[in-house]
Amino acid sequence: MSTRTNPWAGWTTTLLVVNGILALADVAQAAWDLHLLAEASEGAFRVEPDLRAAAKRRELLEWAVLAALLGTAPVFLAWFHRAYANLEQKRTTAGRAVLHWFIPIAQLVLPYRSAREILGTRGNDTVEWTVFTWWTTWLSAGLFELLSGMAIRGGELTNATQLHLLSSTCAVFAAFSGARFVWKASRR
Repeated sequence: MSTRTNPWAGWTTTLLVVNGILALADVAQAAWDLHLLAEASEGAFRVEPDLRAAAKRRELLEWAVLAALLGTAPVFLAWFHRAYANLEQKRTTAGRAVLHWFIPIAQLVLPYRSAREILGTRGNDTVEWTVFTWWTTWLSAGLFELLSGMAIRGGELTNATQLHLLSSTCAVFAAFSGARFVWKASRR
């Protein structure tokens, strides 16, 4: 990467950490939801008010997570564009590297390849691990959330909540490893 600095790095890292903190709160809420669902399935009728309160907390948390994601995405993409543009040798243009995030199927591989280029991972296992962890946990979070939605539509509330817990756990790792990725890339 050239010596030009990326002014988006600080904001991107901060927003990813905020996403990680919200994902941690989501993990705690999903674990509490599972506890309440288990009590309800055992016939504890006193749980109903707790379930209503948990549903309200879940809704507020989902709005906060969505707002954080919508705020982070354009900042991250601006950082990604600048970081890729700063590369001296690259496979594509910075604009295409960002466009790859929006191309179905290709979005599963091409952004990962560009991220590896940004960090210059050839022969550096530690850096490779940072990118791999970020990418696989990010994709896993999306997959588990998709499966959770399918379980909800099938009326399987407990399974949906378990899948959501997995999704949120992956999102924690994705956010913090994503912040590490941005931090490491910005120091190169």
